[in-house]
Amino acid sequence: FILFGSICFANNPDFEAAKIPADLKKDALAVVRISNTEFSYKSEKTGIEIHSEAITILDKNGKNLADFYTYGDKFRELKKFSAKLYDANGKLLRKFKMSDIKTSELNEGLASDGKHYIFNCETPVFPFTIHYEYEVSWKNGILSFPAFAPQSSYKTAVEKASYILKIPDNISIRRKVLNM
Repeated sequence: FILFGSICFANNPDFEAAKIPADLKKDALAVVRISNTEFSYKSEKTGIEIHSEAITILDKNGKNLADFYTYGDKFRELKKFSAKLYDANGKLLRKFKMSDIKTSELNEGLASDGKHYIFNCETPVFPFTIHYEYEVSWKNGILSFPAFAPQSSYKTAVEKASYILKIPDNISIRRKVLNM
């Protein structure tokens, strides 16, 4: 029964805002509750990038930190997307899916094959938590792996974050760590 209970609740995370440690909330507009990135290198041309990101927005000044944005082009494409909006008590308010994503091909140059995937998170209540899960397909060549940056802005604290890189045993990688 204990094992069954833990499996059932593994897909139902606790995003109650009151459970965020006080030291993370001090001077913060938002707290990244979860930022998990996993990249599976399939070949020199293909890979799959999977994200699970949850952020609690503490007040209206941090509202823009809840919006979703990712870039696509002939090398990357958003394949899957889902989002769940929670209130301050961790109660699920609404679910979103791929059809809620807006795309834009506007850019600063004359011509580009780039595409922007955008989701604006709207809610009248603070604090709230938005949990994004999405998958990006890499194709036509891989020059570098996805960056790991769970903290996207100033005045944002991070509670939990992880980066998993899955590569075949016969592949070696070069890495450079900055500002750690």
